[in-house]
Amino acid sequence: MTSTLSRGPTPAPAGAAAAHRLRPVPSLDGMRALALAAVVVFHYPIGPWAQGGLFGVGVFFVLSGFLVTAGLLDQADASGRVDVSGFLRRRAWRLLPALAVLLTVFLVLAAGFRHQPWFSSNPFGDPNGAGLHMSTAWDGAGIAASWWYNLALARSWATPSPLGHLWTLSLEVQFYLAVVVAVWAAVRSRHQSWLLPAAAVLAVVSAGAPWLLWHHGRGANEIYFGTLTNMQQLLGGAVLALAWRRGVLDRLPRRVLAALGAAGGATLAWMVMAVGNVTFKYLGALSVVTAATVAVAAYCLRAEAGEHRPPAVRVLSHPVLTWLGRRSYAIYLWHWPLAEWTNRLPHPLGVPLGVGLSLALAEASWRLVEQPAVRFSRRTPPAAS
Repeated sequence: MTSTLSRGPTPAPAGAAAAHRLRPVPSLDGMRALALAAVVVFHYPIGPWAQGGLFGVGVFFVLSGFLVTAGLLDQADASGRVDVSGFLRRRAWRLLPALAVLLTVFLVLAAGFRHQPWFSSNPFGDPNGAGLHMSTAWDGAGIAASWWYNLALARSWATPSPLGHLWTLSLEVQFYLAVVVAVWAAVRSRHQSWLLPAAAVLAVVSAGAPWLLWHHGRGANEIYFGTLTNMQQLLGGAVLALAWRRGVLDRLPRRVLAALGAAGGATLAWMVMAVGNVTFKYLGALSVVTAATVAVAAYCLRAEAGEHRPPAVRVLSHPVLTWLGRRSYAIYLWHWPLAEWTNRLPHPLGVPLGVGLSLALAEASWRLVEQPAVRFSRRTPPAAS
């Protein structure tokens, strides 16, 4: 998943939508890179930094919601229709090949090392945990590859596994199904104006859900993993895409957007560094992350469209950050099991080894798996109208 998307060969539509078609936005890749860094640092418990590193996942969700929604609107404007099966096919080719490689490696290692303590060790617990049984490994791989894994964790139907981080992909898939149907219905009805208020209302509903589910802490899992509570972040990205397409950002004074972007960036930095496992993490934090990410992304979109990019956008567009951002999916896939498997080593050895292997495997995945799969999906003929 990358924000470096190009225009299609079809003519651009007239009006505001033509000026807001998806184009390369390096600063959004930089945002994704920093969010990824927060998540990785959190999963390697080497000190008191990044207590709220997992809020980086929320940044991923907002950016994903923006890119997917904007891409679907581009397709609708260019062709007058939404190819639902084509969209889902392209998403599958983008996500599943790299995931299949990870699951294959996991199952092969489970077959040989399932009884070894290092295989099931946890970075946040006892590194001498009991080894996994083979059935657990198979079950964990199967559940993690499903589209409802986050719901299984939310309801405690599944126990945490070395593939527990894949709950985020389940939530993404659920959003893909919802947003493609919504945009398809809007295009078929020839009335797209309802999409923005509908997305905004649903985001507000999602933001209010944690307060109903908390129950003095008993609903923590439901809030953290649940679809209803997390959908506000993906919907926040969708609202940004819809507002951007309508030219709303263009009507805001640059100084206002700059102030909002700076406040959003400072808020995200504070939350990543200082907000640990406290009540606010479940009651309110998801909404704050959504609003802050939308503010920073809106500022980047407006600034990237100008002739002179401000210093903050140039920093986010640094080649190192864009490299990490474009490979963030594979890094995310590999970093968590590697964090578990290197946990028994001394931190000065285990952390560089785990992070280094994550980067190396992500680069191999990008070049040998992900990019070939994307090119293949683009050659596949679209479905008939």
